[in-house]
Amino acid sequence: LLLMTVAANFVNVIAPSAGIGGMAVFLDAARKREQPTGRVTVAGVLFVIYDYAAFLCVLTLGMVVLVRRNNLSAGEIIATCILVLIAFAVFSILILGYKSPDRLGNVLAWLVRLVNRVAYPLIHRQYLQEEKAHAFAADAAEGIMLIREKPRQLIWPFLFALNNKALLICVLAFAFLALGTPFSVGTLVGGFSIGYLFFIVSPTPSGLGVVESILPVALKSLRVPWAAAVLITLVYRGITFWFPLLVGLISFRILHRQPRKR
Repeated sequence: LLLMTVAANFVNVIAPSAGIGGMAVFLDAARKREQPTGRVTVAGVLFVIYDYAAFLCVLTLGMVVLVRRNNLSAGEIIATCILVLIAFAVFSILILGYKSPDRLGNVLAWLVRLVNRVAYPLIHRQYLQEEKAHAFAADAAEGIMLIREKPRQLIWPFLFALNNKALLICVLAFAFLALGTPFSVGTLVGGFSIGYLFFIVSPTPSGLGVVESILPVALKSLRVPWAAAVLITLVYRGITFWFPLLVGLISFRILHRQPRKR
């Protein structure tokens, strides 16, 4: 599970898809072990929803900090709206599959036709198969049925998602401490909120280049000296982005060398 998780993070970076692309790693592992992929699919979608929901809780606090310090700009508002739309779209897919697998299949088939229409002038062939969309919907419905059986167990993943954001804020705090820069809780929450927000909605993989540009400016607006803000950003990104990316690359290679398990 550890290998697959860090490998999925690597895939999400090299093939950005709002956190969905890494699910292919878990689906591939499920097929090799001849396990039902429907449960894996639903688990992956739930993971993305939990991640967005937990961050939205932190982002709400961050927005309060920015408003109180008069630092909230149109860029943060637009990025927040984009994040909410992405989270709503992923959640809607889960709810649609929960209520009607046939409707989910029709929606996915429509998306497949749209992708094929856009991609055909470039690759001159059908990029996706419409039949697999309906098969995927039926497969996912199997996993969604398990949610009805044990709804209370869905609370724990959300608590762990919140804990994940708390740990990332701690990493940012230790970066401040390592460089001897004074900070407040509001500075940490506000800076983290802006950095992680553009980590998600950035057009570049995992906010590459965008976060490194915006986070120092955000910290500077939160009264952190410019030189310290730049160094803190580099340390924070090195720990939370570049190091996991390297480990994910190694894990991805290890997984592909493993034999199929029966």
